[in-house]
Amino acid sequence: NFSDKLYVGANMNVYTVDYMEDRTYAEEADKLEYYQTGFADMNYNYFQQTTGSGINLQLGLIWTPFPAVRFGATYTTSTLYTLSDYWEETMTSTFVPNEFGYESTKEPLRAFPEIPYAYEVKAPARYTLGAAFVLGRLGLISLDYEHVDYAYDDAGGEGSFTRRYDNVFPTFSFAGALGKVQTIVNYSVKTARPDFSMLSSAIRYNSRYAYQSGNAGLQPQTIADLSVTAVWKSLSLIADYSRIDNLIAIWSEPVGDQAVVMVRPRNLNEPFRMLATYLVFAPTVGNWTLNYTAGVQKQWLTIEAHDRSQASGVRSISFNDKPMFFAQINNTLTVKGGWQFELGGEIHSKGYTSNIFITNTFLNVSAAIQKSLLRDGSLVLRLQGDDMAGMAN
Repeated sequence: NFSDKLYVGANMNVYTVDYMEDRTYAEEADKLEYYQTGFADMNYNYFQQTTGSGINLQLGLIWTPFPAVRFGATYTTSTLYTLSDYWEETMTSTFVPNEFGYESTKEPLRAFPEIPYAYEVKAPARYTLGAAFVLGRLGLISLDYEHVDYAYDDAGGEGSFTRRYDNVFPTFSFAGALGKVQTIVNYSVKTARPDFSMLSSAIRYNSRYAYQSGNAGLQPQTIADLSVTAVWKSLSLIADYSRIDNLIAIWSEPVGDQAVVMVRPRNLNEPFRMLATYLVFAPTVGNWTLNYTAGVQKQWLTIEAHDRSQASGVRSISFNDKPMFFAQINNTLTVKGGWQFELGGEIHSKGYTSNIFITNTFLNVSAAIQKSLLRDGSLVLRLQGDDMAGMAN
């Protein structure tokens, strides 16, 4: 701290990795006489565990030349991970003798390394620059810049690539009053990076018709969000518009000429846009607290997908015409003696969410009874029930 205007800091960060995946798939013949091969059952198991640790350094500074102005900068070194993989894959099938002469067998197929596979991963370095300005009681404006430059080397040599990101993240927040109505406007841009499990290139067996794998080439999603909120007494009206570029979606494509599809995450070339509006009524009447919400979300997403049945080889798929309606009701009654009673419900209509269509109406009815114990209420005894209508699926 230099004269309460310049602040300098440094961190050493240590990360631990402990990822485990255990998948089991089983098939069993419903009627043995339908299988000339004598097939009775099959069991497949895939197990993977990745453990390790990583380390990096961070340097940062903040400069505040004036109380309402702030400038900042950070530098993060490359993160060096030392990882170790252990995996095992087994498959067992059973055939029974029948009139076609097949013999009874139960042969296990096994594949696993004798020792764990050790390797190193170097995550890219990055640096950021930022500035923020406080607009008195009206709001805040900030602007951040991030630079990342990295390379991915595929051991097979076919999937190697390099990427460079220079991202700018503006943020704007405004709060004010229009008569008796309080208004809040927020705008922000941010990134969302894929989960570790999405990056694995291992192929998993889901069924005889579907395989599943990850995608090491996934790019981060860029999310721009604009929300407007108006509050009058116990009523709130909220409108939220978002646009996502490089949306990560689960997608399936045929594998060659086989009757098999590969399911894997991919970045969509088309932007995903959604508008959600909510009306919230949240009054308090004596010991009774109400929170009622109703709204609708409408999305715009059209995907150009490969389709060999089309003359052009491409088919346009729309996920636009089924908006989703929803409502939520929560009632809380607090009485003497530390007792609290709750009754609530949530309902979602059928509709699209990203590239998935929800085919069932979702309804969750919940209730709870709660008793606070001890003088300060620090010990709570609670009994809660969910899905009391049996439609929360």
